[in-house]
Amino acid sequence: MKNVVVYHTGRGGQFNNANYTRCKGIVEGFDAQYYGIDIYYSFEKMTPEIIEELEELGIEEIDLASDWTEEQQAFFNEQVIEGEDGEFLKAEDLGEPIIQDGVGNEIGTVISYQSHNGTLEIDGQYDRWDWKELENLERGELEIMLRDLGPEVYEQHIFEMGLNKEVYDLIRSKISTDELAGIIHHKMPFRFIMDWYYIYQFKNEEEAEEAGCNHGGEINGKYYAME
Repeated sequence: MKNVVVYHTGRGGQFNNANYTRCKGIVEGFDAQYYGIDIYYSFEKMTPEIIEELEELGIEEIDLASDWTEEQQAFFNEQVIEGEDGEFLKAEDLGEPIIQDGVGNEIGTVISYQSHNGTLEIDGQYDRWDWKELENLERGELEIMLRDLGPEVYEQHIFEMGLNKEVYDLIRSKISTDELAGIIHHKMPFRFIMDWYYIYQFKNEEEAEEAGCNHGGEINGKYYAME
């Protein structure tokens, strides 16, 4: 299972306004229950009458909706379940498998919930959960991740995203979170980082210090430094 970055949007920020997004962590797959969210599996067109008929056949609604494969759909089509119009129901008559909250409101789809890039829309700008794979993050989402998670959490992951650890060690104390997010998002080559942050190559640490560049380190066997 892939790692995903989890975000929650609700009230927050300096004035506790709505639509404030926080990064909640990097986890191996999103699990609503872990974050205290009660969810229920159903279908767009499910009715109490259909649920009752399913129960009489020994079929649980959650078992169908959480694993709505072609095999499950074929299995459903073999059952004799009568709809409101007197016709026997087929799989397509149920609509799309959905996720509901505790009072039956649709807050997402099963396909989205079971994916690595999904959303649970519980109460719009006051309560929404999003999760994405690291490689699919936008620059703004990266910045929020770096802002809210400590280096001990995010460092190993930004290296997985392609940032050279030696380059990071050289520049991390000299750049802002926004700048770091831009470097990661754009996969900025080191030659551009050198030009942008006035990083120079020297023979060794002594030569760098003589030039007034006291912040340096080795990158790919060569010594670089900046003021």
